[in-house]
Amino acid sequence: MIIYAGNRRSAKTTKAIELAYSTDSLLIVANDTSVKATFDQSVAMKCPISVVSANSYFKSDEFNRHRRYGGLETRNVIIDDLDIILNKLFGCNVVMATTKGCNADINIRNSDKEIDKFYKLNNMHRK
Repeated sequence: MIIYAGNRRSAKTTKAIELAYSTDSLLIVANDTSVKATFDQSVAMKCPISVVSANSYFKSDEFNRHRRYGGLETRNVIIDDLDIILNKLFGCNVVMATTKGCNADINIRNSDKEIDKFYKLNNMHRK
């Protein structure tokens, strides 16, 4: 799994589109508005892909096949704006997530600033 993090407007969606196109993966985005914008962007990049909102995906037959077969008999997915999707899924602010395995490739930009911001916010509440 690749975790690709970056600030706003740092080409994260562009990277997700390129990878979805090259691997024939389904791209899952946060909402219906993002579906059209992301699909239009993929067409403009000459990399047309399948895009679905998280809500639509979780209600789909493809999601049920992934759960039933552990993703072994269906295509891979790429998630854009993972933080937004996790926040919606759990109904709260997801502060951190970890992953295991030697196949994890983590590319984090400006993470120190984000971690510092998190600690400052939480330490303000402890005083």
